[in-house]
Amino acid sequence: MTKRMNTLAAAIFTAVCMMMTAVMLFQAAPVTAATKKAKTSKKVVVKEVDYDISDREVSFEFKNRVSWKKKPKVTIKDSNGKNYVRYIIEKDNDDIEVKVKKLKVGKKYTYSISGVAKKGSKSYKKVKGTFTARDR
Repeated sequence: MTKRMNTLAAAIFTAVCMMMTAVMLFQAAPVTAATKKAKTSKKVVVKEVDYDISDREVSFEFKNRVSWKKKPKVTIKDSNGKNYVRYIIEKDNDDIEVKVKKLKVGKKYTYSISGVAKKGSKSYKKVKGTFTARDR
């Protein structure tokens, strides 16, 4: 009878250990996943700037979808402060295109785009950066 009780106790101990391990594994994943909040940035980021020398157009492609104020403003300036933007051609939820005066290929320009927000945000921002004019 003692041998039988030892075997039964060992089996119960093993079963309890396995259940405790399963409970710990089951609880660890959901708690970790549920407690971590996804951080969402409201920052508008320009992913790519393209210059088409033949059409004299510059396009700005955004990393995320965006929304616009009624009258956004785009400037492209050289190191002397001269503005090269003539007008906005088209804007949609991931880019904006502007007509420009002729840019010099290889020269560095500074841009500013105002009245743009990350899609779903009502906080309109001004995005600034630089690019070197290269014909696409």
